Amino acid sequence: MDNLRIVFLDIDGVMQDGYRVSQQVRNLGQLQAEVARRANDPTHLNLGTDDIAAVLLDWRQEAVDAVRTICERAGARVVIHSSWRLYSDDDYMRALLRIRGLDPWYLGNVPKVPWDKESAISTWLWAMGRDVEGFAVIDDQCLNGFGKHLVMPKSTLAMSDVPSIVSALGLPADGPWLGG
Repeated sequence: MDNLRIVFLDIDGVMQDGYRVSQQVRNLGQLQAEVARRANDPTHLNLGTDDIAAVLLDWRQEAVDAVRTICERAGARVVIHSSWRLYSDDDYMRALLRIRGLDPWYLGNVPKVPWDKESAISTWLWAMGRDVEGFAVIDDQCLNGFGKHLVMPKSTLAMSDVPSIVSALGLPADGPWLGG
C-alpha cells in the first residue's frame, strides 16, 4: 500500500452541522429496516438507529459529493479521525459510509488511543510511514500541528473546498481532480 493520498475526515461540523433532521424522526427502527432493505444489506440492522438517521438525514449532500469527488478524481482514501471512531470499529464505520456510497474509499479509522485527534492522526501517519504520498486533514477545529495539510470548511464541507483539499494533498491545481 504505497503512494497513498489520505483524507483524514471529521464528521461533526464537516459532514453535518448538527442533528436537526434526524432528531425529528419518530420511528428510527423503521428507518433502519428501510435502509437495510434498500441496500439489500442486513448488516445495517446491526447499526445504531441514531447513527443511521444522522448519516442519512443530517449529512449534507454537498459534503458527501466533495468527499466522493476528491476520492474519485485524486485517488484519495478516507481515514476517519472524528470522535465517531471512539465507538465505531472499521466494519461499523464502513457500513455507515455505505449508506452514502463512500465505502469504496474507506481505509479505516485513526487509533482510539491517543484519543485527541492530532496525536491519533500523527500516530496513524507514523505507522504508515512512506506509504503516504500526501494527506489532507478536514476538520472544523484548528488542529495546529498540520499546517498546510489542514482544511477548515467555512461551514460544512462544500465543493468549493475541493481546491483546498487538492492543495493540502500536494497535488497540482491543474489536474483532473478539479474538472467538471
